[in-house]
Amino acid sequence: MIRPKYYYVPPAPLRKIFRSIIWNSTSDNILISIDDGPCESSTTKILETLGDSGVKALFFVTADAAIKNRLPVKEIIKQGHLIGNHSFSHKKLRFLSGHVLKKEIVDSKSAIEDITGSPVVYFRPPYGAFDPFVLKAITDSRQKCVMWSLLSGDYLGNRKDTEKVIRNYLNSDSIIVYHDNLKSKNTIIESLKSTIQIANEKDYKIGEPSECLS
Repeated sequence: MIRPKYYYVPPAPLRKIFRSIIWNSTSDNILISIDDGPCESSTTKILETLGDSGVKALFFVTADAAIKNRLPVKEIIKQGHLIGNHSFSHKKLRFLSGHVLKKEIVDSKSAIEDITGSPVVYFRPPYGAFDPFVLKAITDSRQKCVMWSLLSGDYLGNRKDTEKVIRNYLNSDSIIVYHDNLKSKNTIIESLKSTIQIANEKDYKIGEPSECLS
């Protein structure tokens, strides 16, 4: 079942209020982003699918998953993709104490950088849940908050519905979200393939993260 548009596409008033957040690609290129990993059961297949199409993506990993699955993180980098921060343990960040918020935003950054050997620049709050205090903590940590302009809905488990969402709402500057987790493991590969196909049909270019967030 397809949900209302605002479920997949953040409303314009919200984006106008929070102008410091990156909602769309800053170039006329689509950015594919993948949250929640690395996941032992699906990250390798995702990388194979992206590699077959020559597509680069931005992987927002959680620090706890990255610590447990260091090799997939290193493989993501080796294949030319970018790593972003998706918190330490995927908590909703609103209303957390300062101590816990530091762990989820700052300590996670350090942990991921220890694995990758490279600075982490971009942060995506789990569940897209934020408030002014969360945004300030992200900025103070020298990270940039990246949300999305198109939520694929792959975690809902219906590949055909995800394809309809992408076909209906994909724009040339979309930042799309997919998920590397157990909920999406049976849908993400075919959904990624259909997204790439739809982008080609619309004559849209899928860009590299560096050019989409410049």
